[in-house]
Amino acid sequence: MPSEAVLEVLELLPVWRVRTPVARMCWMWPVASADGCQGVLVLPEAPVGAAERLFGNLLIALELQAEQPMESPLSSLPDQLRQQGAMWFWWLADSDAPDGAGIPHIAGPSLAAMLADPAKKAQAWQSWCAVRLQITENTTN
Repeated sequence: MPSEAVLEVLELLPVWRVRTPVARMCWMWPVASADGCQGVLVLPEAPVGAAERLFGNLLIALELQAEQPMESPLSSLPDQLRQQGAMWFWWLADSDAPDGAGIPHIAGPSLAAMLADPAKKAQAWQSWCAVRLQITENTTN
């Protein structure tokens, strides 16, 4: 019996044909520094447990004030960044950063990776300092 006939007998064929791809989601935290520099921290998932504590400590160390997070399709990231007036964004995941429509960004390790390897925290800090310097130079020129 052909595979489509089996799916039809099992009453799975209509479901099989109707399914659409699921959009990849991300969590976005609009943030601002004391000097008014707007940015967005972007994570592929909401932090929980130790990752949530690390995220809070990261905000404190970077001297950033965070707004309420929002869940959004990753494909709409460039539009969301423009709406937030973001001057930069930080992709906290173990993959390449998504397209940010030319907005400076940091592609750093995920929170889980930083928890597993403290050296990755130092790497993330160095990346932050480099991008922060670039942003400061761009806003003062």
